[in-house]
Amino acid sequence: WIVMGAPAIWCAAAVAVTGAQPGTVGAAAAAVAWGLASLMLIVIATTDALRARRFGIRFTPERWTMVFPLGMYCVASWGLGRSLHAGWLTELARLWLVVAFGAWAAVAIGEVRHLLGGR
Repeated sequence: WIVMGAPAIWCAAAVAVTGAQPGTVGAAAAAVAWGLASLMLIVIATTDALRARRFGIRFTPERWTMVFPLGMYCVASWGLGRSLHAGWLTELARLWLVVAFGAWAAVAIGEVRHLLGGR
């Protein structure tokens, strides 16, 4: 998940630092970073799903490592969408806000159950 979160941070930083106006180097850098984050998101989500299918879904403290990158992907999509005036990208960010919050809630519930001695 860190491999996916780093390009999302890069995208958000490129937008914040350069403004990433359409047709600029900052926009190109942000778009490349967002594309890389998107690619890594697909790869990592697929491998995580395969792992869950093989070993079952259960709480481990490592699950927290996925929460922050999902939130950063949302922020990166929102910022890039706004700077490029790409409505579809800001709508994607709204969807990922729900996904990121859902992941946070699921991991938090798993943590509480784990702390209370449940599995």
